Amino acid sequence: MNKESYYTQSDACMKFLLTPEEFREILQVHEISHIKKEITLFTAPDTSPLKVKEIHVAKKDFELALEIYRNESNVNK
Repeated sequence: MNKESYYTQSDACMKFLLTPEEFREILQVHEISHIKKEITLFTAPDTSPLKVKEIHVAKKDFELALEIYRNESNVNK
């Protein structure tokens, strides 16, 4: 996963450039609840006219969501 810095008016954020595999993996996640953390990732319906080219999330949220998803996927196999 590549990342590059960019700045908003309020603060510095990270833009993550996902590999196609990571992007497909994240699109399968609708909601992840964890004991101390709760992260919800929404995907647009297939019929949506909106085309999302970039998804911006906080680094810690993205990494936590992907880690939890991968752990739960491995447990369910």
